Amino acid sequence: MINKCAAFALVFLSVFSTACSTTSQDVVANGQPLVVRTHTAHYAGRFNVNDEWEKEHTEERFDGHSQGEQEIDELDFYYIAGDQKAVDHIVKSRSSNNFANITMWSVAAVGGGLVVSGFLVGGDAAQKDDNFAETPQGQLSGGLILGGIVTLFAAYLGVPTFLMSNDSVDDGYLFDRIYAAKTADAYNEKIGKPQVSE
Repeated sequence: MINKCAAFALVFLSVFSTACSTTSQDVVANGQPLVVRTHTAHYAGRFNVNDEWEKEHTEERFDGHSQGEQEIDELDFYYIAGDQKAVDHIVKSRSSNNFANITMWSVAAVGGGLVVSGFLVGGDAAQKDDNFAETPQGQLSGGLILGGIVTLFAAYLGVPTFLMSNDSVDDGYLFDRIYAAKTADAYNEKIGKPQVSE
Protein backbone atom coordinates (compact mmCIF):
# COMPACT_ATOMS: atom_id res chain seq x y z
CA MET A 1 0.00 0.00 0.00
CA ILE A 2 2.67 2.47 1.05
CA ASN A 3 4.80 1.52 -1.96
CA LYS A 4 1.89 2.29 -4.30
CA CYS A 5 1.39 5.71 -2.69
CA ALA A 6 5.09 6.49 -2.83
CA ALA A 7 5.20 5.58 -6.52
CA PHE A 8 2.18 7.79 -7.21
CA ALA A 9 3.79 10.71 -5.40
CA LEU A 10 7.11 10.28 -7.23
CA VAL A 11 5.48 10.11 -10.66
CA PHE A 12 3.32 13.15 -9.89
CA LEU A 13 6.33 15.11 -8.67
CA SER A 14 8.59 14.15 -11.56
CA VAL A 15 6.08 15.31 -14.18
CA PHE A 16 5.81 18.80 -12.76
CA SER A 17 9.36 19.27 -11.51
CA THR A 18 10.66 18.81 -15.08
CA ALA A 19 8.83 22.01 -16.03
CA CYS A 20 11.08 24.01 -13.70
CA SER A 21 14.17 25.52 -15.28
CA THR A 22 15.98 28.78 -15.79
CA THR A 23 14.60 28.84 -19.39
CA SER A 24 18.01 29.92 -20.65
CA GLN A 25 18.60 28.86 -24.25
CA ASP A 26 22.40 29.07 -23.87
CA VAL A 27 22.55 31.69 -26.62
CA VAL A 28 26.02 33.09 -27.29
CA ALA A 29 27.03 36.45 -28.70
CA ASN A 30 26.92 36.41 -32.50
CA GLY A 31 27.96 39.98 -33.25
CA GLN A 32 24.37 41.21 -33.57
CA PRO A 33 23.11 44.13 -31.46
CA LEU A 34 20.91 43.59 -28.45
CA VAL A 35 17.36 44.88 -28.81
CA VAL A 36 14.67 45.69 -26.25
CA ARG A 37 11.27 45.19 -27.86
CA THR A 38 8.27 47.27 -26.84
CA HIS A 39 4.93 48.28 -28.30
CA THR A 40 2.33 50.92 -27.55
CA ALA A 41 -0.95 49.48 -26.28
CA HIS A 42 -4.19 51.45 -26.72
CA TYR A 43 -7.06 51.06 -24.26
CA ALA A 44 -10.60 52.43 -24.50
CA GLY A 45 -12.67 53.28 -21.43
CA ARG A 46 -12.40 55.65 -18.49
CA PHE A 47 -8.97 55.98 -16.92
CA ASN A 48 -7.78 58.13 -14.05
CA VAL A 49 -4.37 59.45 -15.10
CA ASN A 50 -2.77 61.95 -12.72
CA ASP A 51 -6.19 62.74 -11.22
CA GLU A 52 -7.62 63.46 -14.69
CA TRP A 53 -10.15 61.19 -16.39
CA GLU A 54 -9.39 60.09 -19.93
CA LYS A 55 -11.55 58.19 -22.42
CA GLU A 56 -8.53 56.57 -24.03
CA HIS A 57 -5.23 55.52 -22.58
CA THR A 58 -1.96 54.49 -24.21
CA GLU A 59 0.77 52.57 -22.49
CA GLU A 60 4.15 51.28 -23.57
CA ARG A 61 4.45 47.55 -22.94
CA PHE A 62 7.56 45.43 -22.65
CA ASP A 63 7.67 42.69 -25.33
CA GLY A 64 11.02 41.09 -24.55
CA HIS A 65 14.63 40.88 -25.65
CA SER A 66 16.34 40.07 -28.94
CA GLN A 67 19.81 39.60 -30.37
CA GLY A 68 19.42 40.93 -33.86
CA GLU A 69 16.22 39.29 -35.13
CA GLN A 70 16.44 36.36 -32.71
CA GLU A 71 14.24 36.51 -29.63
CA ILE A 72 16.21 35.53 -26.52
CA ASP A 73 15.52 34.95 -22.87
CA GLU A 74 16.12 37.71 -20.31
CA LEU A 75 18.91 35.66 -18.73
CA ASP A 76 20.71 35.24 -22.07
CA PHE A 77 20.26 38.95 -22.79
CA TYR A 78 22.19 40.03 -19.70
CA TYR A 79 24.72 37.21 -20.05
CA ILE A 80 25.61 38.40 -23.54
CA ALA A 81 25.73 42.00 -22.33
CA GLY A 82 28.20 40.98 -19.63
CA ASP A 83 25.99 42.19 -16.76
CA GLN A 84 26.96 39.58 -14.19
CA LYS A 85 24.94 41.18 -11.36
CA ALA A 86 21.78 40.94 -13.45
CA VAL A 87 22.59 37.34 -14.40
CA ASP A 88 23.15 36.38 -10.75
CA HIS A 89 19.90 38.07 -9.71
CA ILE A 90 17.86 36.29 -12.40
CA VAL A 91 19.38 32.89 -11.61
CA LYS A 92 18.77 33.36 -7.87
CA SER A 93 15.19 34.52 -8.40
CA ARG A 94 14.33 31.68 -10.76
CA SER A 95 15.99 29.10 -8.51
CA SER A 96 13.90 30.34 -5.58
CA ASN A 97 10.72 30.20 -7.64
CA ASN A 98 11.60 26.73 -8.91
CA PHE A 99 12.15 25.53 -5.35
CA ALA A 100 8.79 26.99 -4.29
CA ASN A 101 7.12 25.39 -7.30
CA ILE A 102 8.64 21.96 -6.63
CA THR A 103 7.72 22.21 -2.95
CA MET A 104 4.15 23.12 -3.81
CA TRP A 105 3.75 20.17 -6.19
CA SER A 106 5.48 17.86 -3.71
CA VAL A 107 2.91 18.75 -1.08
CA ALA A 108 0.14 18.21 -3.64
CA ALA A 109 1.62 14.81 -4.54
CA VAL A 110 1.63 13.78 -0.88
CA GLY A 111 -1.97 14.94 -0.51
CA GLY A 112 -3.04 13.02 -3.59
CA GLY A 113 -1.23 9.93 -2.34
CA LEU A 114 -3.02 10.12 1.02
CA VAL A 115 -6.43 10.43 -0.66
CA VAL A 116 -5.74 7.45 -2.92
CA SER A 117 -4.45 5.47 0.07
CA GLY A 118 -7.63 6.25 1.99
CA PHE A 119 -9.83 4.86 -0.76
CA LEU A 120 -7.61 1.81 -1.21
CA VAL A 121 -7.69 1.09 2.52
CA GLY A 122 -11.48 1.36 2.52
CA GLY A 123 -11.96 -0.87 -0.48
CA ASP A 124 -15.32 -2.58 -0.97
CA ALA A 125 -15.95 -2.65 2.77
CA ALA A 126 -16.73 1.06 2.75
CA GLN A 127 -19.80 0.40 0.57
CA LYS A 128 -20.94 -2.85 2.16
CA ASP A 129 -20.69 -1.98 5.88
CA ASP A 130 -22.99 0.79 7.15
CA ASN A 131 -20.86 1.08 10.29
CA PHE A 132 -17.58 1.08 8.37
CA ALA A 133 -16.62 4.55 9.61
CA GLU A 134 -16.60 3.27 13.19
CA THR A 135 -14.27 0.36 12.51
CA PRO A 136 -10.47 0.68 12.81
CA GLN A 137 -10.21 0.21 9.04
CA GLY A 138 -12.82 2.89 8.45
CA GLN A 139 -11.15 5.33 10.81
CA LEU A 140 -7.82 4.77 9.09
CA SER A 141 -9.41 5.24 5.67
CA GLY A 142 -11.23 8.39 6.73
CA GLY A 143 -8.12 9.79 8.40
CA LEU A 144 -6.04 9.27 5.28
CA ILE A 145 -8.64 10.88 3.03
CA LEU A 146 -9.14 13.82 5.38
CA GLY A 147 -5.39 14.27 5.75
CA GLY A 148 -5.01 14.18 1.98
CA ILE A 149 -7.70 16.80 1.45
CA VAL A 150 -6.11 19.08 4.05
CA THR A 151 -2.70 18.61 2.44
CA LEU A 152 -4.09 19.36 -1.03
CA PHE A 153 -5.74 22.48 0.35
CA ALA A 154 -2.40 23.54 1.80
CA ALA A 155 -0.82 23.11 -1.63
CA TYR A 156 -3.65 25.16 -3.16
CA LEU A 157 -2.99 27.97 -0.69
CA GLY A 158 0.63 27.84 -1.76
CA VAL A 159 -0.29 28.90 -5.32
CA PRO A 160 -1.08 32.56 -4.55
CA THR A 161 1.86 32.67 -2.14
CA PHE A 162 4.13 31.45 -4.92
CA LEU A 163 2.75 33.99 -7.38
CA MET A 164 3.09 36.85 -4.90
CA SER A 165 6.71 35.88 -4.29
CA ASN A 166 7.51 36.52 -7.96
CA ASP A 167 9.71 39.63 -7.98
CA SER A 168 9.19 40.62 -11.62
CA VAL A 169 8.99 44.39 -12.06
CA ASP A 170 7.93 45.00 -15.66
CA ASP A 171 5.50 42.81 -17.64
CA GLY A 172 6.94 39.67 -16.06
CA TYR A 173 10.60 40.62 -16.44
CA LEU A 174 12.98 41.02 -13.50
CA PHE A 175 14.55 44.22 -14.89
CA ASP A 176 12.48 47.02 -16.37
CA ARG A 177 12.70 48.18 -19.97
CA ILE A 178 14.68 51.31 -19.05
CA TYR A 179 17.45 49.30 -17.43
CA ALA A 180 17.35 46.80 -20.29
CA ALA A 181 17.60 49.58 -22.89
CA LYS A 182 20.60 51.15 -21.12
CA THR A 183 22.26 47.74 -20.97
CA ALA A 184 21.61 47.16 -24.66
CA ASP A 185 22.88 50.62 -25.63
CA ALA A 186 26.12 50.10 -23.67
CA TYR A 187 26.70 46.70 -25.25
CA ASN A 188 25.88 47.87 -28.78
CA GLU A 189 28.25 50.82 -28.45
CA LYS A 190 30.92 48.39 -27.28
CA ILE A 191 30.57 46.19 -30.37
CA GLY A 192 30.28 49.20 -32.66
CA LYS A 193 26.66 48.63 -33.62
CA PRO A 194 24.50 51.22 -31.91
CA GLN A 195 20.87 50.24 -32.16
CA VAL A 196 17.63 51.99 -31.29
CA SER A 197 15.49 49.75 -29.09
CA GLU A 198 12.20 48.79 -30.73
